[in-house]
Amino acid sequence: MEIYQASKLSLPAVDGFESLPAYIRADPQEEMADKISPFIPQISLESELQSGFKLFRSNKLEEALEVFRNLIYHIALSVVDNKDDEDKSKEALKVCREYILGLSIELARRDLPADDVKRNLELAAYFTKTGLQPSHRVNALQVAMTQSFKNKNFASASYFADEFLKIMTSGPRADQAQKIKAKSDQIATDAIEIDFDPYADFSICPLTYTPIYQGSPSVTESLTGAKYHASEKGKVCPITKITAIGAPSSGLRILA
Repeated sequence: MEIYQASKLSLPAVDGFESLPAYIRADPQEEMADKISPFIPQISLESELQSGFKLFRSNKLEEALEVFRNLIYHIALSVVDNKDDEDKSKEALKVCREYILGLSIELARRDLPADDVKRNLELAAYFTKTGLQPSHRVNALQVAMTQSFKNKNFASASYFADEFLKIMTSGPRADQAQKIKAKSDQIATDAIEIDFDPYADFSICPLTYTPIYQGSPSVTESLTGAKYHASEKGKVCPITKITAIGAPSSGLRILA
């Protein structure tokens, strides 16, 4: 509605008559009527992404979700006139998809009852596998590391600590990770078996929050490229909330 309203004007007419509609053109010099494009207000992809990242760092996860999802809507309704801008929009879609998936997983983990330890550990592990920037992934790794160690999943805790230390090599948090890894390596077993293979190639279904291992049946949502279990075909995508999972579609087409 914001984009629609921004593309038109309402001009006052003579007293007693209705106002006159006028439409804002993106290309006022174009003379061919069939090539005229409407004005669509553009936003700064980088600025919007940074707003989402800032909310993520502030632990305002629900607000960050809305920023990333709103950016998907803006991209879907935008128009660009060069391949470079199209590629940037597609890359921003992927970033939004991964952050919405990761944040949704973490919010679901926080809502779990205290006695559902197995699912808590699984969701913490899946959060680390979403495509977050390294500076943000360390937060997911720290949660998975501490939750695993707390619940005596020492082999998993060691793995997450090792991944954490690949990104953050010094400082108090790195020192904590070093201690957890050292203690975990002395035992190197997991008390609770979870559905997580850190060395396997898999995607995470955004509806079930379960792994889709390579070779398993799956379907894709066309706008963002999110992958789902084949059983979820036809349902509304929880990433975009406006597209159908597995629907035949060409995906994003915004190049004029």
